[in-house]
Amino acid sequence: MTENKIKALKLFKDNHSFNQAVFATIGSQLGITESDAIAIAAGFGDGMCYQGRTCGAVTGAYMALGLLSRKKYSKAEDIKENTYQLITGFNKKFTAKHKTTICNDLLGVNMSKQSGIDKAKEEGLFVSKCPRFVTSAISILEKQL
Repeated sequence: MTENKIKALKLFKDNHSFNQAVFATIGSQLGITESDAIAIAAGFGDGMCYQGRTCGAVTGAYMALGLLSRKKYSKAEDIKENTYQLITGFNKKFTAKHKTTICNDLLGVNMSKQSGIDKAKEEGLFVSKCPRFVTSAISILEKQL
């Protein structure tokens, strides 16, 4: 397991969401402090703040890809276009492995309902499934870096 994967999983174990763990791990290598990355990513966990939408590991990766684009380009339009291309490539690799980037589908529960969140906790899904999504996101990002 790479240092990045170990760091991201440790951040999660220290009560950070998966998007914070991914973004802080990779973002710190791209010029943003870990504490700033954690603050910026605070609202994107659990499928976009308990909506069951895009997986937190994925949204953390998207933010990191934006920073990566900023390293290569200075014009806002170029940063945006490059980021879109990187995200498209990331999505293809992530969905090839996990079939989707949607939190509800990845976990098999409705994260927009308290009953779904409770079920995910009771079944240990955040511990049994989510670390795989984090390590996949980190693996894909490491190749793109």
